Amino acid sequence: MSGKLGRRTVYLGTLAAIVSLVAGFALAAITINVHNQGGQGDITNNTAGVPGVTYKFTTINLTANPAPTSSTGTSATPQKLVAGTNAFCLNVCIAGDIAETSYLAFTTSWTGAMQIDVAVVATTNGGTTSLYLAQASTAVAGGILLTWDLGTGANTITSVTVIEYGCSGASCP
Repeated sequence: MSGKLGRRTVYLGTLAAIVSLVAGFALAAITINVHNQGGQGDITNNTAGVPGVTYKFTTINLTANPAPTSSTGTSATPQKLVAGTNAFCLNVCIAGDIAETSYLAFTTSWTGAMQIDVAVVATTNGGTTSLYLAQASTAVAGGILLTWDLGTGANTITSVTVIEYGCSGASCP
């Protein structure tokens, strides 16, 4: 044996090393692009809240395509909800942007109107807003999906607060 490597062996070894390197970069890219949201918080159940309305979750997501629109409700004339999911944009929403979404479920036992106050504390695109919603003339059940668009840049979300208030009568003070 002479101890020499043939050209074909060197060529195949180099090719195998390049393929392994590229595969490693692809795997790293997949791992780097996985995003998880974790946090701590206090959830107060609806023992003193709006009967028939239950907070379900808040999560980071992408703004839907098509993006939800703003509520048309005011304190004097809250927007009537429909059966199923009612989706609302809480600020300027652009499809595909990073967003905090909160979901509340409501049953037919909920009557009247409510005010929902949402506050998002973030390094960019945070703020506060209020929604005014009312049960349909004939009570329906469904959900309320609230979207707060955070834009496309880097952002640190410090807190998300969702508070619901029952209104006396058909309008809110």
